[in-house]
Amino acid sequence: MSKAQIRYITLLFPCLALGVACADDVTGDNITVGLDTTSDTTGDGDGDPTGDGDGDGDPTGDGDGDPTGDGDGDPGDGDGDGDGDGDGDGDGDGDGDPVETCEDGIQNQDETDIDCGGLLCGTCADGATCLDPADCMSAQCVDGMCFSGCVNDEACADLNDECNVGVCNEGMCEAAPANDAMPCASGDLCLTNGMCDAGTCLEENVDCSGDDSMCTLGACDPNDGSCYAEPANDGMACDDGDSCSVAEVCDAGICSDPMGGAYFYEEFANNDAGWTLDTQWEIGAAVGGCGDPALDHTPNDNNGVAGVVLGGCASTAIHDYYCLTSPPIDTAGQMSVWMTYYRDLYSDYTPYMKNKIEVWDGNAWVILFETLGSPGVNDLDWTYFGYDVSAYANDAMQFRWCKNIGSGGAFSRGSWNIDDVTVAGAECNLSD
Repeated sequence: MSKAQIRYITLLFPCLALGVACADDVTGDNITVGLDTTSDTTGDGDGDPTGDGDGDGDPTGDGDGDPTGDGDGDPGDGDGDGDGDGDGDGDGDGDGDPVETCEDGIQNQDETDIDCGGLLCGTCADGATCLDPADCMSAQCVDGMCFSGCVNDEACADLNDECNVGVCNEGMCEAAPANDAMPCASGDLCLTNGMCDAGTCLEENVDCSGDDSMCTLGACDPNDGSCYAEPANDGMACDDGDSCSVAEVCDAGICSDPMGGAYFYEEFANNDAGWTLDTQWEIGAAVGGCGDPALDHTPNDNNGVAGVVLGGCASTAIHDYYCLTSPPIDTAGQMSVWMTYYRDLYSDYTPYMKNKIEVWDGNAWVILFETLGSPGVNDLDWTYFGYDVSAYANDAMQFRWCKNIGSGGAFSRGSWNIDDVTVAGAECNLSD
């Protein structure tokens, strides 16, 4: 019979444990067997039939609360751990050792080092022992030890480039210079003519100096390696090559005159500007004849001029002045004003033919030029003339070219041909 069976019977029939016959009441205290919830036949009220009065409820009298009599408090194996195997470690395997884990600070299970490596635990850090690369965080097991450094030059291939080769030096990858004096390219489209020098690809900047000017610097576009002009020197003085500009400065890459250069320019391609033409005066294409030029002066193909009877002789009948008059030109407030033009004049002399140029000063016409006595005028080609008219500046300045016949007997002549009239702040002509 097992201990458990004996214990069960003893608890049900405590009188048997005492070696006496069981009766309804053996103590004389009127306790009825089977109705007494304490299972105590001694009358001491502790629930065991020993009468020891220790209150532990087991019938052995050893005071440990279990009915085995071994005094250890667990049912029957004497080791006190409650698993019944007698080894005291509580795991039921009977070996007496604690449970093995990956956090117990001991190299056990299939670990290659303390709490790491093997199939059960995580990977090991550098310096820990290993059997296989899988045991290591670095996936490198070198001579039985986890190692994250390089072991050969092949492991340093990431450092290879046109001017260097990767080498392994005491576990560390380093770039060693190579290919000195050999061509190289960094990949920067704005650099060219590269050559390796001590591990560095030395290159030259793409030459964009062709875009340099007083107001720009040549620059390279890194997207495609092309050159472009980048604005520079804003506000600095410059020369735009225009003789009519007097105060040029750089502005956003352009050399320009804030004063606008010329105030007025006419090349007589048409009469859109609104010149006033008296009798015999014309604006049109130059026509050779009677001393008139066959070509205009302007360096383009419009061939336009203003003149008296283009390609023919002026009338010799006596008449007052016939004039060509410019539209009004606003020069108010200008400190310097010049009028320049080109002419081809073929004329008899006074009193037969008289020629003059006048300027409107805001109140009256003022003579700038006039022909007088013998000899007459015979320009062999286009001829330049300029006049300082600063003293006459106003908001409606005008100029007029005139001719008359003051006496009979005048010789036939072609008279005026004029071109490229310029009014500006300096002596200049926009056709030049």
